Amino acid sequence: MTHPAILTARIARVIEGTRVNITNERLAHDAIAAALARDGLEVRREVVLTDKERIDIMVEGVGIEVKVQHSKRKIFAQLTRYAKLEAVTALVLATGRAWPTSMREIEGKPFRSVSLSRGWL
Repeated sequence: MTHPAILTARIARVIEGTRVNITNERLAHDAIAAALARDGLEVRREVVLTDKERIDIMVEGVGIEVKVQHSKRKIFAQLTRYAKLEAVTALVLATGRAWPTSMREIEGKPFRSVSLSRGWL
């Protein structure tokens, strides 16, 4: 198993290098999952973490949440809930919104935010 911080950085690089259609989250999920799989990662989608929590994509223990819109407060609350779970070793937020790049962990777990528009530059 790859160290969560190293795997998180790899996932972020793959997503940043991918042209992601952000017209809706489903298309974004599909593009990200396909890019990660092409990079040789084992991708699981819509992973049930608890009775009430389901994360968009998981690679090993790294949870990837895709958000095209939504308020930052709600996104952060959701990520914090995920980070408190034992099954989640790290988190990546793939978003179309500006997010502080200085944030490197949530609840003590590695965290990276990734711009969904970067692949188009």
